[in-house]
Amino acid sequence: MPSFMYVLFHVIFQLFNRVTDENAKRSELHLVGMICFSSKHYSAFAYHTKSSKWVFFDDATVKEIGSKWKDVASKCIRGHFQPLLLFYTNLEGTPVSSEDAPRQTTMCPRFKAHVNGEVPGKTKP
Repeated sequence: MPSFMYVLFHVIFQLFNRVTDENAKRSELHLVGMICFSSKHYSAFAYHTKSSKWVFFDDATVKEIGSKWKDVASKCIRGHFQPLLLFYTNLEGTPVSSEDAPRQTTMCPRFKAHVNGEVPGKTKP
């Protein structure tokens, strides 16, 4: 089974367009996804254009929510989900080319991830 981030990336990659001409810049934008926070946990909602339904992603759980925005709003209220990041698409834009994606990523040399809740450089008493 694909990971949550793989599925989320795949869905979001399919949904977004880039605005490249003046006509597209004047067009209406559509909300197609959002990242939410609740109880020290992140989850996501994305609009699936082929099924015309909102989909909820929570770790390994993927569920259809409904076809209307009010279905998403109701789930957010019930689950105390706080929207943090909104994704929009321009239906008149052109697709984003994968050639624009970076070929390699590098971490900041000063960044050190916490492992198992331990802070680098600190020892346990």
